[in-house]
Amino acid sequence: MFINSIKSKIVYVIQIVKIFFSAFPALIFTWMVFAALSGNPEYSGLIGASIILALFFDYMFVSSIMKIMLLSKAKVYEKVFLMDKEGFIEIQKLAVNVNTKEDKVIKELTALIKMDVMRKISIQRNEVPKVLLDNGKSPKKVEYKTVICPSCAAKVTKIVGEIVECEYCGNDIV
Repeated sequence: MFINSIKSKIVYVIQIVKIFFSAFPALIFTWMVFAALSGNPEYSGLIGASIILALFFDYMFVSSIMKIMLLSKAKVYEKVFLMDKEGFIEIQKLAVNVNTKEDKVIKELTALIKMDVMRKISIQRNEVPKVLLDNGKSPKKVEYKTVICPSCAAKVTKIVGEIVECEYCGNDIV
């Protein structure tokens, strides 16, 4: 309901592709750097280029893994929001529910909103309402509807007019 499942899947696939294409070069160029630093004359002349390429591919690999971890955290946040039924929860309560510090919750939710993975959420910090919604746009009145999943017949609550992923079978429900 609060996760843009299509965008989430696209981001996930892109990160998997980045991991696939960066893992081997990261390993090779990092190995070349260590070989050059250990005195191997074959790689001594390539130390500058090897360092730059190792850093580039290592960064691509690690950042992709971190984004995948953030995508999995989006599901945790969504479960908390679904329990609330209105999608509105105090940051302190949210931080306790997801076992994360308040500042990290804000940082993660902001990143998920910027990636357009998480939407239609409202959070409150220090008794002053702060709304994070569709990359900063003003919230609209949200209507909820309970529908039956055509694949597994589970009852799913969704926002009217939105596509939601069935939490039981993963089918997209219009």
